[in-house]
Amino acid sequence: MTLSIHSLSMTQYALELDKAVQVNVFDNSPRKCWHVCAQTVDGLTGWGDIAPWPGFSETSGEIDAQIHQLEKTVSSSQLKDIDEMEKWLDDLAVAPVIRSGLELACLDLFAQIAGVPIAALLHPKHATELSVHALVDTAETAIKWVESGAASIKVKLSDSWVDDRSRIRDIRRAVPQAKLRLDANGAWTASLAKQRVMELNKLGIDIIEQPVSAGDLAGLRAVASACEMTVSADESVCFDADSVLAIDGLNEIVLKPMYLGGLRPSFELARKAHQRGMRVCVTHALESTIGRTGAGHLAAASDALRPAVHGVSGAWARSDLEITVPQTPGLGVSVQ
Repeated sequence: MTLSIHSLSMTQYALELDKAVQVNVFDNSPRKCWHVCAQTVDGLTGWGDIAPWPGFSETSGEIDAQIHQLEKTVSSSQLKDIDEMEKWLDDLAVAPVIRSGLELACLDLFAQIAGVPIAALLHPKHATELSVHALVDTAETAIKWVESGAASIKVKLSDSWVDDRSRIRDIRRAVPQAKLRLDANGAWTASLAKQRVMELNKLGIDIIEQPVSAGDLAGLRAVASACEMTVSADESVCFDADSVLAIDGLNEIVLKPMYLGGLRPSFELARKAHQRGMRVCVTHALESTIGRTGAGHLAAASDALRPAVHGVSGAWARSDLEITVPQTPGLGVSVQ
């Protein structure tokens, strides 16, 4: 299954953030991203996505510099199989977000050659349908999604606990039957997190995601051991995945393949997490349809190990609550 790439290009695009994630702890300005296009001598085209975001990856400026250097040195490649692709990507020594974009484009091509969807390259018994949560910011939007069939909703917290507490209370009252997942975006100290989780317990919150900063693994361990609700690690996985997997009491990890070097490294983390009895939630990086679909293929493969509710909705989905992973050979979508 030799892959002969004769053309490799990266084209910049800008990305606006959805209102539900425009919280004060993020830079809400348009993101500078790139589409990867890899073409073979046989006329096949593979697509990848590079979507940096400070806090998860290097800055856009740092990525821009690496891409310019990469374009000077890499224009074609001959890869006999996926293992050789892995070695080629490692030898490039680029940022994980760039590695992820290149890997996705190559896997798109390898899957097209094999005549299977990308998910099948990760696990032969991959799922074809995925359960996803709905991202909401108000009680009104929560009601809308639950009435549309959502069983699980997610709320991103801001930097105002007073406002957040009131908003969460309103959402919980509006949709008492829904599972409620909160993302603290790493904004709390461990002691503050334990205090606020005690308040959240009274509101029937099911999952608290990234309660402390990415690098505060001791704090994450302290919160996980003290909390009754499910504690999930997101940014910390990008910071030090192996150490996160070793935390006793941690119930779940979030995998963003964009920031973990691609689908295959992410699937290996999913396998390790399942072996430790942890749940795995796959999410995209709020990038374009290309990267979101790649994350969907990873979620489909992870569900072969243990089904979960993921955060991979996007324009390629049949609906925002019922995801059908493309079953055509390759990624299943392209840049129009």
